[in-house]
Amino acid sequence: MRLRLLWWVIPLLLLVGTLLGLQPVSAAENTAEIVLHKRIYRDVRQPEDVWYDNDGQIIDPENPDKAGYKLLSKTSGLNGANFEVYDASSLLKSDMTPDDVQALIEKYQNMTRKQALKFARANLQLAGQGNKGLGLINTAADKNLGEDGIGRVTVDTGQGSFEKAYLLIETALDFSTDLNVDMERKSSPMLIVFPVKDPTSGDPMSTVHLYPKNVGYVRDPYFFKFGVHPDGTSRRLAGAIFAIYRIVDGQKLYLDLSPATDLKNKWVASTDALHDDRVNKFVSDKDGLVNTGERFLSAGTYYFEELQSVPGYELDEKSRAIKIEIPDSWLDDDDNYRYVLIDGQPMKENIGGIVTPEMISIGNPRVYNYTDRSSTSSESDPTPPTGQSDQSDKPTGAGATGYLPAMSDWQNLSLILIGIGLLTLATYFLIKHKKARNHP
Repeated sequence: MRLRLLWWVIPLLLLVGTLLGLQPVSAAENTAEIVLHKRIYRDVRQPEDVWYDNDGQIIDPENPDKAGYKLLSKTSGLNGANFEVYDASSLLKSDMTPDDVQALIEKYQNMTRKQALKFARANLQLAGQGNKGLGLINTAADKNLGEDGIGRVTVDTGQGSFEKAYLLIETALDFSTDLNVDMERKSSPMLIVFPVKDPTSGDPMSTVHLYPKNVGYVRDPYFFKFGVHPDGTSRRLAGAIFAIYRIVDGQKLYLDLSPATDLKNKWVASTDALHDDRVNKFVSDKDGLVNTGERFLSAGTYYFEELQSVPGYELDEKSRAIKIEIPDSWLDDDDNYRYVLIDGQPMKENIGGIVTPEMISIGNPRVYNYTDRSSTSSESDPTPPTGQSDQSDKPTGAGATGYLPAMSDWQNLSLILIGIGLLTLATYFLIKHKKARNHP
């Protein structure tokens, strides 16, 4: 009888013990979900600065009178943004006041992203369960919210005030998004100290909504088209037609003509880009300027392709693949400016994306065409338009060695010297022959 009782009692005690062991810690009470609403300005050059003080509450996109509505109306949700979440609880002290906490939050908010990331990776540990794993968040479209740019992470809030803190830092953008973001402007580190309280009720919030934002990063390449004559002089060429292409998985794709409504361009395959109405064409103007205007490009490698040259100038293979190299940021780690390179030449640029008169007068970077040697003389050395001749401009570098215009001068001189020599020799024999006849 006693043995039979033990068979019932022991499992019952184990079950009760297990249940009791789970009672003291409630996951719902000691965790919170941080929901990131990643936003990006549509106007990449001069965005309107919309200030929004994160209060942990969600912004109502249907209520124009609600705080934060302007932020949503001026920005778009950004998918593919990556964040790292660090446990920053070690930065807190037991005797901190609310003002001390606010000062700490502002300290890290005023850090650059690079500074905060360097500090966190050296001194803190990844924490929280993000949608990409421990301490890692990736923003994406969210069906429940009906919104792009959503990322979530669940963190431990602790059991007391100012006990837990987390530092959220944006790291990079997925390459597959096919656009770039300026990671330094607007992208401030975010320090969250728990508990975060509802501004209306004062109760701790179990879901905290944050709206980090930044500015699109794109560049607008340009260059100047010059024609080179047999004597080595050059002039600016108007009327040359170009397209921009890139190589994706071995396929050549051209920049689409359709206007870009956001930061992402469209690309199309074409077997006859010159006559394809879908392909965006760029034509050199009277200054030889080939400007992409409002068609901005994100970081990567692209090519200008000359589709049609100016009459009298050769369209060689180099003109069909003028390399464009766009770095992934305005500055390097040492705050040195990173130039766009056109055919290996640095391109001067201003934030407004405008090619100024000063830049036009300098005329750099340059791409050269050489006169068509198979054409007639009138075609191969066309008369430069008034004000367009650049007699002092002579191409340099690898492209300049293809014609060697000075060689013709040496060839002409050699022919003249040979002619003079033959004439002198003939004169000598003629005089000698006359003397022989006069003196038998």
